[in-house]
Amino acid sequence: MGSNFVLRVRSPDRPAIIASVAPLLAAHGCDIRAAEIYGDPDTGNFFNRIELKSLLGQEALASAIAPTACALALDWELDLSRRQRVLIAVSRFGHCLVDLIHMQEIGQLPIEIVGVVSNHEAMRKLVEWHGLAYHHLPMGGEKQAQEARFLAIIEESGAEPRRPLACRAPYFQQCSKIVLL
Repeated sequence: MGSNFVLRVRSPDRPAIIASVAPLLAAHGCDIRAAEIYGDPDTGNFFNRIELKSLLGQEALASAIAPTACALALDWELDLSRRQRVLIAVSRFGHCLVDLIHMQEIGQLPIEIVGVVSNHEAMRKLVEWHGLAYHHLPMGGEKQAQEARFLAIIEESGAEPRRPLACRAPYFQQCSKIVLL
């Protein structure tokens, strides 16, 4: 039957990363179900996310990957595949929010949206129509108190701050780096 895993790879961009990783996975009986690849020309970094099915357990598969990852100096992690719980921060414009909600609903984005936080009320009706919690945190007052409440909402909602999902929004320009874990 096997288990579903997600392999995430980050490294400086260079030839032959995929040419080394894909045959390694195939040699260990893995079935690659989906893959996203991105080479950032501005930073020179390479990113790869591979969804795979394997008869090997997580430890055995990680042990099989480790020598190649070490030889290529890859920053990598292997996790059981599951939907990440995310809290989305949005300003008053909702086009990106609508896209994220839609992509999650049709299964194209492997996340569970646990709520939306905003410094405006503009998206409340849309968010609540989709059955999501809406948290209004208007700007003004003490910045540290605002950020403390934001972090408390992340904790209360069950969102996973270990791998935050962040989209560019004017709201973030008013928050310090402590919020943008």
